[in-house]
Amino acid sequence: MNYNKPQLRQMLAAEYALGTLAGAARRRFQRLLASDPALRSDVAWWEGRLHALHGNIAPVRPRAQVWQEIQLRLANKSVNPNSVVGNVGPSSLPAANDSRFWRAWAGFATAIAAGFALVLLMRAPTPVPVAPAPVAARAMASYVALLQMPNSTMHWTVSISPEHGEMTAAAGGEPPPLEGHSPELWWLSPQGPVAIGVLPVTGGGAMQLPKEIGSGGEIKLAVSIEPAGGSPTGKPTGPVVIAVSAVKAA
Repeated sequence: MNYNKPQLRQMLAAEYALGTLAGAARRRFQRLLASDPALRSDVAWWEGRLHALHGNIAPVRPRAQVWQEIQLRLANKSVNPNSVVGNVGPSSLPAANDSRFWRAWAGFATAIAAGFALVLLMRAPTPVPVAPAPVAARAMASYVALLQMPNSTMHWTVSISPEHGEMTAAAGGEPPPLEGHSPELWWLSPQGPVAIGVLPVTGGGAMQLPKEIGSGGEIKLAVSIEPAGGSPTGKPTGPVVIAVSAVKAA
């Protein structure tokens, strides 16, 4: 398995953070983590995003009928209706030697985890409305985003702090041939694109943010390829290669 593929690394890091990476695959991944600081950073990023998402989701108790339906559809097993009335828990699960059920359930869980990780990567979760706190006690949220260049290992991890008016960007991977051009970052405001700055192709740095960013609760970002040093017009002039929504971190 080629662990240098960015998409594979992201998917494994997401499954590891979700807890669905198991067995020999999990042990191999843990050995790789010990010698790969960039991969540990990817796992930490996913853990932070999942933790923030978890705080916005209210627990939902499934109906007692749920395990009956799973058993009937996946294991083709007759169920005593009196065996799963009341609390749904381990006692209502199929026996450990029912290999058909567990093989089906493992495949189902893996598919759900992969789809969940992909959705998290492509879009931010919808914030849950809450009652506003007093202005003096309310702090603005911070945001993070992963900007991945298409057909390249080049990517940036950005951290946005509207309260401090600053953003940091850390470059990773190998930059594609830019032929004297620069990747420029834009905030997609309700009034149109607003320039934030030229992204570094190695290392990292800090950028000043427009003062209005974050006031609407959602931050959408885009990267375009511009002439060296950035757009001469203050608006995107080259192709837009990345468009993502930042994820609320706190």
